[in-house]
Amino acid sequence: MIINKVLSTLAVGLLSSVACADFITGTVVDSNGVPVGGVNISARDVVGGGNGNLANGGTDANGFFNSTIDPGTYELTFEPPRPPAAVALVTVLDNVVVAGVTSLGTVALDPAVALNVRFLDPNHVPVQGLNLDVFELSTGLEYLELIGDSPDVLGWVHMSVPVGEIRLVINTAPSLVPLLAPDQIEFDTTQGGDIGDLTLEFGYVVSAAVLRTNFQPVQNLDVDVIDSWTGEERNTPGDNTDNNGFVDFILPVGTFDIEFCPQLNENLVALLMPAVSITGTTNLGIVTLADGVRLSGNVTTYLGLPAPGVDIDVTDSGTLLDVMICGDNTNAAGDYDIVVPTGTFDLSFEPRYSEKLGSAFANNVVVAGNTIRNAVLPFCDCGAPSGAGTPGSGGIVPTLTATGGALRLGNPGWSCEVGQGRGGAFGVATFGFGSFCGSGLRPTFTSMGQFGLVSQLRMQTFRLDGAPGVPGVGSAAIEIHLPDDLAFAGMRLSGRAQVFDAAAANGRANSRILCGVLCQ
Repeated sequence: MIINKVLSTLAVGLLSSVACADFITGTVVDSNGVPVGGVNISARDVVGGGNGNLANGGTDANGFFNSTIDPGTYELTFEPPRPPAAVALVTVLDNVVVAGVTSLGTVALDPAVALNVRFLDPNHVPVQGLNLDVFELSTGLEYLELIGDSPDVLGWVHMSVPVGEIRLVINTAPSLVPLLAPDQIEFDTTQGGDIGDLTLEFGYVVSAAVLRTNFQPVQNLDVDVIDSWTGEERNTPGDNTDNNGFVDFILPVGTFDIEFCPQLNENLVALLMPAVSITGTTNLGIVTLADGVRLSGNVTTYLGLPAPGVDIDVTDSGTLLDVMICGDNTNAAGDYDIVVPTGTFDLSFEPRYSEKLGSAFANNVVVAGNTIRNAVLPFCDCGAPSGAGTPGSGGIVPTLTATGGALRLGNPGWSCEVGQGRGGAFGVATFGFGSFCGSGLRPTFTSMGQFGLVSQLRMQTFRLDGAPGVPGVGSAAIEIHLPDDLAFAGMRLSGRAQVFDAAAANGRANSRILCGVLCQ
């Protein structure tokens, strides 16, 4: 009798348990539509929090899954195996409502590239004990869901990374013997992820104590390290001061500019130690930061719109020395807020080169206390065609267009592209300064030489791509190095491309003249 009651109770419990359980089904494939086996599936309860009660959370050899889960709303994470078993990113499905048997259909994992790299020390010994981080260059965001982001016993890392331009950050452990310096590399994974051997440098501990003028410690200050020769920022994990103002980090042998950037609310002036030579373990001693005041404001375009990403530079009006500042870029609303010492300064507000904007300047600005200074950025063209060209094969006029943003002094990305020429043809592009726009005259090489720019702007030959002889299909990129000299501000730059084409008058098809005014 008692046994029957117990069995009856167990049966009811089992039936209740089964009745509460629902299912999610589907097939996981990679970006090419190939089923992926061995994918681990996990669930997070969106409403109640915590992990979902999920069983049989994985795919079979054919990518199929049939997992048991309680009814509810979940964030489902699909974690593929590392390469070479699969080349795909961890993929998350948000707000999946499970009620009864819920079919997710085909779950396509985000596309990826297989990163294959072996880490060695300077003695060519494989390195373990590393941790890798991956950042997308276009957004600056860290890709958090990495699988296999530490080397195996042979120093090899095989993991999936996003497609596109990324920064691979290599973090070394302080316990490594020998001690190795952290590093980072940038590359485009669309060209492949087979890096091969990567040799890390020996590392040395660099330390400092950061204090106020009243000898109180400066907490949570961030240290940035720039290579004095290349201008590249070093990866220095653990570079924030502790509660006692102490900080240490690891660097290789070299010469570095070391920046000490306090938190904004500390109202302390940042400090730069230029050209610090590191040849071994180095103690920088006590670094003392002076009290400062706030310089803030709003930067807009000539259209009255917020100007994000504008770089603010501050120069002492008397000494013409740059003032070290941190966090010196405007936010999405065009606002900036920095700490400077008191004094008289020249301010510059420099937008991103990719925008059709020029810089704004304010000289001899007196800063005796907290000061607000707004700025308006002027229009800066990127260059536009003017006048008429002459046609070539098929009656098509070649084009010469500007790329790479504003026609600003020193813009490293500004260049030109020839288009609509005869496929496979040769040509020449000529640039000069003067009033050629709309005149029908061709800029000449001597017109550049009189400004001493022969080495910076030059007549350039090119060959068009495209099927040889086919009208209008040829194109070519033209590199132009804009001068970074204020003497050229306001000058009019003119350029024209000529494509050698037997079907054109005089054997040359001319583009319209590309014109623009160099701005600051």
